[in-house]
Amino acid sequence: MEKSCDITFKEKVNLFSYEYLKCIKFIIDSNDPDYILTKKLYSKLITTSHLLEDLLDFHGAKNNKEWVYYREFCALIRHFALAGYSQKHILNRYSFYSFGKKDIVKFKKVARDTIIMIQECLRNASPVILAEAERLGIKIPDY
Repeated sequence: MEKSCDITFKEKVNLFSYEYLKCIKFIIDSNDPDYILTKKLYSKLITTSHLLEDLLDFHGAKNNKEWVYYREFCALIRHFALAGYSQKHILNRYSFYSFGKKDIVKFKKVARDTIIMIQECLRNASPVILAEAERLGIKIPDY
């Protein structure tokens, strides 16, 4: 006997968007320029945006003018989160790589500047993502 899922596409999107949008709201609320996002948050963004993007792709959002913008933002967040996670990891583990000490100060400054740039991109995209979610009728979670 074949079983089917009885929840609608909109219900699935709400379910898959919940944790993703909680992270987006956190990014908006953490606008202290000295605050550096954590690897745990980047990891959560990577997984939740990937799952949501896959759901949207499976349902044809890439070719649907109503949903393509939300889907593209999921991809954007995933890629920036991957970059942020990798950059933080390298910066945190740099001393274990045995590259020597000659350019460590310069490297750390450039690495921190890169992390800040990635965070700013995420912060700039976040309000637009929430607005798009609201436009699509996706429930914005309280966190």
